[in-house]
Formats: sequence, structure tokens, C-alpha cells
Amino acid sequence: MSAGSLPRGLLRAIAAGLISIGIFFGMGGPLWPDVLDSFDISKSKFGLLSGLSLALSFPVLLFGGRLTDAFGKVTVLLVSMLLLATVSFGFAVATGGTLVFAALLAVRGLGIALVDLSANTLTMDAEAATGKHLMGPLHGMFSAGSILGAGAVAIALGVGLGFRSVYAILAAGLLLLTLAVVPVRLMDRNRGRAHGVPGQRFRLAFQSPTIRLCALLTGISFAGEIIVADWTALYLREDRGHSGVYAAACIVAFGVAMLIGRLINGPLIRALGVSRATMLQGVIAAGGGALIVFEGSAVAPMAGCALAGFGLAGIGPTALSIAGISLPDDAGSAAGLTLAGGYIGLAGAPVVSGLIADTVSTRTTLSLVAVVGLVVVIAARGLPNKVY
Repeated sequence: MSAGSLPRGLLRAIAAGLISIGIFFGMGGPLWPDVLDSFDISKSKFGLLSGLSLALSFPVLLFGGRLTDAFGKVTVLLVSMLLLATVSFGFAVATGGTLVFAALLAVRGLGIALVDLSANTLTMDAEAATGKHLMGPLHGMFSAGSILGAGAVAIALGVGLGFRSVYAILAAGLLLLTLAVVPVRLMDRNRGRAHGVPGQRFRLAFQSPTIRLCALLTGISFAGEIIVADWTALYLREDRGHSGVYAAACIVAFGVAMLIGRLINGPLIRALGVSRATMLQGVIAAGGGALIVFEGSAVAPMAGCALAGFGLAGIGPTALSIAGISLPDDAGSAAGLTLAGGYIGLAGAPVVSGLIADTVSTRTTLSLVAVVGLVVVIAARGLPNKVY
């Protein structure tokens, strides 16, 4: 893909995909208490099943280059968005226990992973074609989606709608978002295809110290994000006695801060350099994590969610951009391996969080967000301290 050759509507299609998973996460967090009660799922079982559902996506991500070459990146994006609409409809109508819940989570995990893979691979190609930093602003669309989703839940709970009605509305909304992808012309599968057989491409990407570090940072940041998204509502409603509306408002604050953080990520890196900017973001995330569980003020959780969101916002997009730059001829493999690290965080965090919540407390689970921030500070020292 050469400069100026972006297919018409491509950036809009990428944004639609990232908005869709943002809405999914934003709506999901505040609704989990009601969903778990309906399916009779314990916190530890929820954490285990969430982690296992995301683990199913690892083979897809590890061979992301081969997948996007075989089917086309835009096609993968469209199909994955349809999967999310399907699982939303499933939550709206399904009844039953653990098996039904696990099946829905499995489809949910696969759909999210495929949106991530295709959207980020397309963004890497777009950055290479335009010479512009697009990862942060486009990932800001994920944050915008989470704001929209959490805000919609707050309104729905306020007027007395149940979680099934909310998921039915979500299914319809996701189907509408796919309309932004359908008109985009599918790119020639041979265009931008990397050279070499899949095994060689996989080894080349995996052996890159830069991509391994990017995968680590993405995994850490994704872990922090999923902890805030999935456990804040449970903590505030069950441990602190706050209303569902307040819990949803905290998720909105988290999403707004992430949106702002991603929109200014490029200027921040240009001002401080990659390493120093990421270390600063880790410090801010650690402070936010501490505030979420601070019990001396009713306002502290919302302020903490905002700080945590601002701090975590730019870490994943920065890592993905650097991975794409380090392997420009094979964006699919670069995105797949970096996201595989991210999904280790997404899959592992719910398992660990659920066990800690059941054996110790949900407050202790949310305290992990502060730990995540500190680990980012340490890991970011290995990033190049230069503008990219």
C-alpha cells in the first residue's frame, strides 16, 4: 500500500470496528452483576471462563499474518463484528447455566480478538502508507465506544430496563456499525503480503526483542484495563454500596480519560520521547489504581478510574505502532504477536482477579491496577527514547 492509496472509507471502517468492541466492554462491566446472577455464575467461575474464552483466540493471533492474507483484512473485520452482534443477541435471549454462559463467552472472545487483529493490522498498514501516527486516535474510538456503552447502561438502569433489553439494543447497534465496513472495497490479498512461509514469518516476529517488549507492555496494559472494566462495578455495588448508576458513571469517567489520553498520545510522545512518556503514563495509572480503592472519600473511585484510564490509554497503541514500525513488511504478524501478549493479559487477569476476589476481596483485585502501573514504569525503560 503506497502513500495516499488508502481505500475510501477504510479509516471509518477501522473506527467502526474499534467502537464496537469499546461499546461491548463499556456495556459489559456494569451489567456483569445482573448477568452473573441470571446464569448463576460465581466470581471465580466468571474469571476462569473469561480467561479461557480469550485463550481460545491465541492461535488466531499467533498466525495473524496468515489469517489476514488468506481471507482479507476487511473481510475478517466484517465477520468479527457480526460475531459480536450474534453474541449480544445471545445474551439477550439465552437462558441456562454454565455451559450456555461459557459458549457465549467463547464467541465473545473470538469476536473481540478478530476485531482487534484486523483493525490493528489495517491501522499499521495505514500508518505505513500515510507516515502519520493513527494508532492513538483510532484506539480513541474504542474509548469513545466504551463511554457510549457505559452511558447507555446508566440510562437503561435509570429507567428500569433489564440487562436482556440492553443486550438486544446492543445487538442492533452492532449490526448498524457493520454498515460502515460493507462499502469498503476489499484490498487485493496479494497487496502488502509479506514474503516467506508462515513459520519463518512467525519466528522472525517472535525473535524481535522490540516486538517481545511491545507484547509485554500490551499485555500489562490490557490486564489493567480489563480489571477496571470488569471489577469496578462489582466492587462499588457490592463492597461500597454504591448504585449501578454511580458504577456506570465511573466506567464513563474511565472511558473519557482513555479517549483523551489516546488523542494526546502522539503529542505527548513527541514532547517526551517514547520511553519517558510511557513511564509517565505508568505512574499516572498506578496513582489511579490506588485512588479507586481509597475508602476515605466517595469521590475517590471516580477520580481513580479517570486517572487509571488516562495512564493506561496510550500504552497499547504506542506498543502496537512500534511493533508495526519494527516489522513493516508483515503487519499481520506484528499485530498478531503483539496482541497475543495483550490477550495473555486479558485472559490471565480475569482468572487471577476472580480467584483473589473470592479468596481475599474485590478491593484487593482492584488494587492490582496500581501494580500494573508500576510494572509499566519498569518495562518502559527498555523502549527507545525517541520520537517515532
